[in-house]
Amino acid sequence: MIKKVLTVAFLVSMTMSVHCQTNWETEPVNIVEINLDNITELDISFHEEKVSILQGTGDKLVVKEYRNKNDREFFADIVQGNGKLSIKRGGWISWRLFYIVRSRIEIYLPTGYKHAISIGTTSGDIVVADEYAVSKAQIKTTSGDIGVNKLQAETASISATSGDIDCKTLVANVEVHATSGDIRIENLTAGNASVKTTSGDIYGKTATGILAVATSSGDIVWEVINGEISANSTSGGIKLNLVNGGVTAQTTSGGIRCAFGKNIEDISLTTTSGGIALDLPKDIGCNFSATSSSGKISTPFAGGVSGKKVQQIIVGEGNPDKNIRLETVSGDIRVKQ
Repeated sequence: MIKKVLTVAFLVSMTMSVHCQTNWETEPVNIVEINLDNITELDISFHEEKVSILQGTGDKLVVKEYRNKNDREFFADIVQGNGKLSIKRGGWISWRLFYIVRSRIEIYLPTGYKHAISIGTTSGDIVVADEYAVSKAQIKTTSGDIGVNKLQAETASISATSGDIDCKTLVANVEVHATSGDIRIENLTAGNASVKTTSGDIYGKTATGILAVATSSGDIVWEVINGEISANSTSGGIKLNLVNGGVTAQTTSGGIRCAFGKNIEDISLTTTSGGIALDLPKDIGCNFSATSSSGKISTPFAGGVSGKKVQQIIVGEGNPDKNIRLETVSGDIRVKQ
């Protein structure tokens, strides 16, 4: 008898739970509109919830909470004062007996807001879906993915401890860091930018500015770079398809491949175990040196001897001010024009 009662109670509880979850993803249980007059700092912080930042149509910030539990104790805590607006997860636990709380948050940001913004989650994804221009931006998650459409800021920091980062357009002095996850950036314009992951691949499409890129375990690929780049991979290859500027690239285990446009600054490519392939334009002047402890060297330069382990020559006429240095311990070096 007791067993039957428990079974019935469980089924009723599960039925109520399923019923309460109906349409929770499409119908918000709480909507709040907030005036942003005199607000210069916006702090958004949640835990398991997915947080989406969307472009507002009015002059007020709008918070929409989608939850399968319509209870005020589950709603976000909103505090305003001293020029700061704080929107944080309410005081609730993520599960209860026979009941699982599910939720996501939409925040509609007016286009007129140009000040500092901070967005954070513990394990929820963060999506910055539209175009925003602010003074300072911080986006971070411990265990979740981050997606950014277009962000312009004086300074920006985007970080994920365990998750991938995907950015369409960034215009900022920016740090994009991941501990365990891949990083993808399509368009980057920065005075200075740092893109790093401990374990993961890094892919970039275009970049303008001074760029530092590093991964301990993974490949680095960047399609077009206008400016300077330093790239470092402990275990993985480096491929820079078109560079107008200077390059310092180093890998411990992996090859390096670089191709250059018409504008060349100093080039330094170093690998411990892996080959080096360098494509240069026809008419350049430089101080060229190449060293391979165990491998062949092939260059098109007059005065260079293919197959020799060390080459040090002056390319072009006069006293060129550009330096090209290639070095590998175990691998071949190939230079083409």
